[in-house]
Amino acid sequence: MTHAQCGDAARLVETRRTPMTYQEVALHLARSHWEVFGEAPTSNRLGVAWAQVMLETGRGTKLWGYNFGNIICSPHWMGEFQVLRDEVGGPANYRAYPTADAGAAGYWKLLRRRYGAALAFFDRGQPEAAARELHRLGYFTAAPEPVAKTFGALYAEFNERFARPSWAGMLAPLALIAVGYATKKASA
Repeated sequence: MTHAQCGDAARLVETRRTPMTYQEVALHLARSHWEVFGEAPTSNRLGVAWAQVMLETGRGTKLWGYNFGNIICSPHWMGEFQVLRDEVGGPANYRAYPTADAGAAGYWKLLRRRYGAALAFFDRGQPEAAARELHRLGYFTAAPEPVAKTFGALYAEFNERFARPSWAGMLAPLALIAVGYATKKASA
């Protein structure tokens, strides 16, 4: 496996573990969606994204440098990066972010820029199809069917945790995000 190359201005930082709870992951994904897209994510979009991030990060326990999507460096990456071992044990350069919101925004920006076709499946609440499309587009190289099955199970878990029967668990963080976003725009 080749070592992912970062841009010339990228800066190597110390590898740091940044674990989060399932609630924190959902909150940062929702808040950063406002920043990237200018609106709150739908429950479907947030649920599929949450499922992917939970899979990518060992349910938040193996989150490194606030890199929500385990995004490797590219020659265009000019930010911070850290060296981690990938799934086959070789070293690879992965993006590192200074905050959880920056990492979640980086995830959304990458989806919008390179994997936008998959977002249609996110929006329809089709996690298995989203996983297959992400694989087709090159987001991950693992066999797509086991990943798709896990996306589906984690999406069901998201709906169980956040969408049943009380929406309060989901709406309260989104309401706080909306208020913060509106206040930020008004003061700009």
